[in-house]
Amino acid sequence: MLSYEHIYHAGNHADILKHIVLTLILEHLKKKPTPFSFIDTHAGSGVYALNDERALKTNESEGGIRRFFSALEAGVPPDVRAQFLSDASPFASFTALEKIYLAHSRYAGSPEIARCLLRACDTVTLCELHPQAFSALKTALRSSPLFGNVELETQCAVHLHKRNGFELLSSLKPPARGVVLVDPSYEELSDFTDVATALCALYKRWRSGVFALWYPLTTSKGFACSKMREALISCVQTTEREPKILDVQLTVCEQEALSGKASLYGSGMMIINAPYKLDSELEVLLPALERLLGKESGKSALEHY
Repeated sequence: MLSYEHIYHAGNHADILKHIVLTLILEHLKKKPTPFSFIDTHAGSGVYALNDERALKTNESEGGIRRFFSALEAGVPPDVRAQFLSDASPFASFTALEKIYLAHSRYAGSPEIARCLLRACDTVTLCELHPQAFSALKTALRSSPLFGNVELETQCAVHLHKRNGFELLSSLKPPARGVVLVDPSYEELSDFTDVATALCALYKRWRSGVFALWYPLTTSKGFACSKMREALISCVQTTEREPKILDVQLTVCEQEALSGKASLYGSGMMIINAPYKLDSELEVLLPALERLLGKESGKSALEHY
């Protein structure tokens, strides 16, 4: 769906969940010296200007990344503040990265997070089909990141494709180690079935890959989302005896309180072949995000399949 532009939603509560989980996964994979690949099927623009008129029109970052840091800086609650701001925290990389970008009225998307965190031996493959987003992504990649390796020469190799991300997955030659992030717009119901088809096929060819799937919790597409999740669980469970999927959900408001068919009341992440101890980190993360982003109405869930 080429009408979707993520700049209208950049820095919202769903972005925060997705990007913290992604950061944790990348940091886990970096613990081994062997190189790995990061593949982003719907990369977007890479970096988003939060003072852009489109971002200001919806102002979703006010309920997301800006609320996140406002609560941390206020020290409420102090135990949650310590979890994110301590240098020893597993969430420290995300917090430091986004704090630097927010100071420049920008928000780092998944391509920029990967570019900032990955090592020179690692590789990044980015797919984006939307012409404006692809052009913005190319421009962002020409600049040195504000966080991490400052010199372009010391960064990981980045491969950029103006291509449908699902098509890339169908032709992908699985690397020895790697993680795939899948987060389409879900503007079309076909996106839900395309996700299930592409990831099931890829999993059968690449059993060791880490797959991170973001999905929306909306007032109108709950059935399609449930069928997608059921298809993935069935695919993985028919080939493995032990649980291989972490399913994470965060809601920031009550569904009944929203108006409009597309209203986003939360989001989720399904992680196939999650790194060791990621689940214990998420058990700490989710209650903290409930309090930071959802206030009294925040809820979360973490399931193993």
